[in-house]
Amino acid sequence: MSGKAMCGDLILGDIGGTYARLMRVPANFREEAGELPAPALFELSNFKDAEALLGAFLESTPGQGPLAAIALCAAGPLEGEGWAASIHMTNTPWSLSAEVMGTRFGAPVLLLNDFTACVLGLPDLRAGDLEPVGEGVPEKGRPLAAMGPGTGLGTAALLPQGENWVALPGEGGQTSLCAVSEEERAVLDHLSRVGTGPGGHVAAEHILSGPGLVRLYKALAALAGAVAPLASAAEIAASAEEGDALAVHTLSCFSGWLGAMAGDLALTYWAAGGFYLAGGVLPKLGRHFDRALFRARFEAKGVFTPHLARMPVYLIKGRNPAFSGLARAARMGLAARAD
Repeated sequence: MSGKAMCGDLILGDIGGTYARLMRVPANFREEAGELPAPALFELSNFKDAEALLGAFLESTPGQGPLAAIALCAAGPLEGEGWAASIHMTNTPWSLSAEVMGTRFGAPVLLLNDFTACVLGLPDLRAGDLEPVGEGVPEKGRPLAAMGPGTGLGTAALLPQGENWVALPGEGGQTSLCAVSEEERAVLDHLSRVGTGPGGHVAAEHILSGPGLVRLYKALAALAGAVAPLASAAEIAASAEEGDALAVHTLSCFSGWLGAMAGDLALTYWAAGGFYLAGGVLPKLGRHFDRALFRARFEAKGVFTPHLARMPVYLIKGRNPAFSGLARAARMGLAARAD
C-alpha cells in the first residue's frame, strides 16, 4: 500500500517527563514536501494519564478526517510489540498501552521510545535546523547517534541498512557516569551519599539533564561550602547570564561532562555519520553551553582522539526530529498492515 493511498489522519505525539507535544497531519504527508505544523503543547501535570491527554487533544481538533493511526513516543523503554506494546515512563508515573489506547480511540497505535523516534527523524533534518559544534565531516553509510538532556537523558543510534535505516534504542541515561577529575569524583561521591537512586547509583541523567543540572549546582555549592538558592535549570542559566560565579561554573562542568559522555557514545556506536544533540535543555543555555569545552571533552579519548576529531557534532536548534520519525514509522506500519 503506498503512502498516497493512505486515507485519514495521523496523530503524532512526543511525551516527555514534563511536557507532551501533539500534532495531527494527513497520513500521506511527506516531510520533504513541506514543514510539519507546530505541535500543541500540554503539561503532563494537568492530566491523569495518557488517555486523558490524547482525548483532550482530539477534542481540540474537531471536524477533521478519520484517524488512520496514532503514533506516540515517550521517555521510557518500549516493552512488547504491536497491540501488546507498552511504555512505563521513567520520570513520570504514566504508562502507555497500545491496546488500551487503540481500543478507546478506535485506531492502530504505534509506540516508540522517544529517542528511537528522534533518530528515525535525523535524516530529515536540514542544514538550517543544525548548529555544528566544532569540526568534522560526516561519512556516508556510517551510523548516526543522538543524545539529549531534558527531564531525563535520552540516547539512541541509527544504523545504515542498505538504502534504509534501523533504529537502535538505548537507555544510556541510566548508565553510570565516569569522572576524570578530582572535582567530578567529589561530585559523584557527594551525590552517592545524599541519595540519587537505589544503592547510591548515580546515573548519567542524575547530572546531565534539567533536574540533574540543579543537582550538580547544589553539589558544587555543598563542596564549596556555599549557599545554593536556585531551584531550576532556567534560574541557573539566568544567574550565569548575570555573572554569578557558581552558576557559571556549574554550566561549565555540565558542558564538559556532557561532552565526555557524548564521546563515549560516539565511540560505542561509531557515529562517524554524525552525533546529534537534542532535548530541551541545551537551546535554553545559550552561550553558557560551552561548546569549546564540550568538543574538547568529546574528543579526549586517548589514542582514539584523532578519530573523534573527525566526527561531526550538531546541536539541533530547529524542528523536533521525533515527529518526522513517528510519521515515517507510522506509515511503514500502515503499509505493513495493508500488505
